[in-house]
Amino acid sequence: MDENIKELIKIPEGLDNAILKGFEDGKKKNKGKKRINIIKRSTIAAAVAIASITVVGVVNPKIVSAIPIVNRVFGYFDNSGIGFTANKYEELGEVINKTIDKNGTKVTLDQILVDDNTFIASFTVESEALRGFEDMKNPGDFFRPDIDLRINGEIPGSWEWRHTVRIIDDTKGVVVFEGDISNSNLQDDLEVDFNIKNIERAGKVIAKGNWEYNIKTTKGINSETYTGDRKLKVDGGELWVDSLVKTPISNLLTINGKYESGTNETLELDNLEYIIRDNKGNELITAGLGGHSDVGGNYQRKIKILSDLSNVEYIEILQYERAEEKSIRREMNGINRPLLICTETSTDNINRKEEVISREPTKEELDRGYGLPSVQYALNINRSKSFMQIDDLKGKVIKTSDNSDVTITNVEADDKATKISMKIEGSYNYKNLSSLVIFDEDMNDTCRWEGHEGAVIENIETKEFSMTLGAIDKSKKYTIGIPMEKESKYNEESKIVVSLKR
Repeated sequence: MDENIKELIKIPEGLDNAILKGFEDGKKKNKGKKRINIIKRSTIAAAVAIASITVVGVVNPKIVSAIPIVNRVFGYFDNSGIGFTANKYEELGEVINKTIDKNGTKVTLDQILVDDNTFIASFTVESEALRGFEDMKNPGDFFRPDIDLRINGEIPGSWEWRHTVRIIDDTKGVVVFEGDISNSNLQDDLEVDFNIKNIERAGKVIAKGNWEYNIKTTKGINSETYTGDRKLKVDGGELWVDSLVKTPISNLLTINGKYESGTNETLELDNLEYIIRDNKGNELITAGLGGHSDVGGNYQRKIKILSDLSNVEYIEILQYERAEEKSIRREMNGINRPLLICTETSTDNINRKEEVISREPTKEELDRGYGLPSVQYALNINRSKSFMQIDDLKGKVIKTSDNSDVTITNVEADDKATKISMKIEGSYNYKNLSSLVIFDEDMNDTCRWEGHEGAVIENIETKEFSMTLGAIDKSKKYTIGIPMEKESKYNEESKIVVSLKR
């Protein structure tokens, strides 16, 4: 092959090898033919290589990843909804870029990632069947892919599968699928069967599959495993860190326990919650994957640590009783509701009062599935200082507890939606931000709806989050309420330390 061709168009190595093989085969069959134009010849060769990759039943990610693709699916998420790892997903993911068209619905599997904790796939769905979706409040309802995942012929013993959808236009959406595979004990060489059986909306099939992908790959993301420094005696038994599996894209903490004899009925360990801190005392952002206990006295809990651990020397795991839950609640008609503290012109808490407001649910709320006879809120508010223009809400600090506060960093409002951006300082559970409510001076509320995806992680490391609600009248004055918390009491002597030093 003429080396000038390679220098001229800078073909990536993996693709270059595929093109080279095509040229060499062509030479054997066409020795008598004249050499064609360099650029034209290279373009045809690239097209042949791409076509051959697309039609094969088993995808070779190493060859496909050599094809330069400008736009990746992960780029549409821009770190929203899947945390700080969106860029890492795009960087470390193996490019598949294979499209399957069935009955007018095109599914393109873009990238996959596999480590010891998680299987991740990104793909697009394009179909006229998606047209007509009007509920733009809920991008997660645009469609739901019915997915079947098998690795080396087996369904992973998963704690959690989830997918996140973003709307591109009336007929196109993008998806990130994440599946916990930590119980699978996978070897390095993998055969992944990723099957999208149907595309559904509101429980109905709107596009029939199957869109089946068979991918031979390797578990190419290295992991490190750590254990705790001790077994911790607690009421009803003992706890220990079975493992912390750390990779560039995920961190999974597994806590095991054993009940003492005679305590199985009360299951004391099931009432425990955990706070995880780094060596600088920063509380890390986590997401619980759930857990289980059995009559034999065995207990297990799995926790995803979303914060980056690459520069952390050690972590501390502290436990507290679920009865000592951090959020402050008020009982109303038999239901415990969060106490919302509202923005105001100062944070001195002078003249604040607790109020309860109530209204009947709207027809739209009932149609969406709201099942209670009334919508009620418990508020901590000073009405004389709470309401202000939208622009004046920016920069306001809400003191959520003695050791934490939330700053409103931005408010974006148009005729379709209102996005509140926030930054947490101190110890505050970001999931509480999903209960954010906007009130006008007449106490009309703008709140989350049934099926709302809740607060979105914008940046894990800087603790920036956002909450998007319905449209508001920008000419009015508003206040923003979020749940208050109390400072939980931890026994600093009763903790497990996991060193991340090698």
